[in-house]
Order: sequence, then C-alpha cells, then structure tokens
Amino acid sequence: MRSAQSPVEFIIVVFLFMIILISIFTAFLTKLHPEIEKAIEQRACLKASGLATFLLSEPGTPADWQSSELQLLGLTNGTSRYISYDKWLAAGSMGYLNIRNKTVPDTSYLIGYNIYAFNPTVADDVCPITGNGAVICRDGAGSITVTASPASPAIFNLKLFFPYSTATVTPASLEASDSAAAATTASGTTVTARLNTSATDSDQFSIAFTASPKLAFIQTADYKTTGAADLQILIGNTSAVETIGSASTGVNNYCKSERAAGLVGKINEVFPVRFSALAW
Repeated sequence: MRSAQSPVEFIIVVFLFMIILISIFTAFLTKLHPEIEKAIEQRACLKASGLATFLLSEPGTPADWQSSELQLLGLTNGTSRYISYDKWLAAGSMGYLNIRNKTVPDTSYLIGYNIYAFNPTVADDVCPITGNGAVICRDGAGSITVTASPASPAIFNLKLFFPYSTATVTPASLEASDSAAAATTASGTTVTARLNTSATDSDQFSIAFTASPKLAFIQTADYKTTGAADLQILIGNTSAVETIGSASTGVNNYCKSERAAGLVGKINEVFPVRFSALAW
C-alpha cells in the first residue's frame, strides 16, 4: 500500500507545475509581442497616411480658417491641391497643442516639408536678411546671392545642381575656413558650399549661370548651430524647410508617410516639395 504524499513532494510538484506554466506563458507572450508591435505600427501607418492625404487634399474648415476661427485643419489653398504657405505659417503660429485635436483627435504627429527645387530665373520681391538664418536670393537675371547670418556659431551646408547649365561662384565675404565652389560636367553644374558663421561673421557668395535651367535642384540644405539647432533657410521670403508638431516621438511604434506636393510661396510661385507626416 502506497503511503500518503509528503508535504515536500507536494511542494516539489507544485513548483514544477509553476515552472511549466510560466514557461508556456512566457513562450506565448514572446510569440504574441511581435504581433502586437506589428498591429500598433500598422495603426500608426494608417494614421500617417490618412493625415497626409487629408491635409494635402482639403483646405480645412472654414476654407479661409487662417483669417477666422479654425475648426478643422487643412493646408491646401482651396483652388488646387497645393499647400498654402500662408496657412502653414498660420498653423505654426497657433502652435501644435492648439491644432492637434483639430487635425486627427488623439493622434500625436509631426508634419513637415522641404523644397527640393526652385526656378532660378524668378526675381524675388523680398530677400530678408534674418540675422539668424540663410537666404537664397534670385535677381531674375541669371544671378543668385546666398547669405548666411546667424545669431550664434553655426555651419551652413548647401549643394545646388543646375542641369545643363554652366555656373560660376564669386565669393563676397568668405574666410579661409569657408568654401564655395562650382564643378561643371556635361550634365550641368554642381555648386557646393560650407560656411562657418557666427554672430560677428556673416558669409556671402553669388552664383552666375548661363543657359538658364527651368529648375535648380537642392541636393543639400542644412544650417545648424554648434548645439545642433536648426536655423531657417529662405528662398526669397519663403522658408525652404518647415515642421509642425511634437518635437519627439517618445515611442518606437511610429510610421512616416511621404508625398510629393506643391507649395504656393509668398509671390505665388509654386515650389515642388517633399511633404511628410509622421504619426504614432
């Protein structure tokens, strides 16, 4: 006759059972976690895509909300699917927290655009010297002046391509630590500049070109302080790079949607831009 199970045996059995149960549960969670992550990412991608599509296809409510009270954010000018620069500036001045729930409720996002090409033969009506940024100014007669003037030490990197055109660079106020040069091939001219600037050191150079192309392409345009803060870059009086939204995602599960679009600038010039919407 078998003796009754001792307390020690019972504890060992329970302990082994718990180990098996925990192992099964851990394996289940390990398998389930990637699926949860994938579902969250897919949800973020749907938000990002929907946000980009809506902002680039609707003027908002009311259609002239930049001069009235915003009810629902939209960025087009109402007559086309081009981004209205005036609406962009108005949304930026309102602040992200004030427009967030008038876009996609309960969604954190970061939207932005960058101009990737411009007509070099257009004459800019205004070329402001901001005192804390860079300005690409066109005279409409085959010449461009580039000025970099920050409020604190900063480095401006610029690379422009003029297809099927010959271009030359003339320094106006560059130091030994600065560089600006043109390289011409059969396909066109690439102008590359790196300017080390500060509050007491503004740099400037000019670009003259022949066989005027319809577009000059911006391959690089980056102006950062030594603390990695972005400074404004203007083409005439239209900002070449802008963002609105949360400064940091704070999470790993986010998704980015990009679109090719047009931006109606200050003199009603249409710039080709890359528009992006990042949501989480």
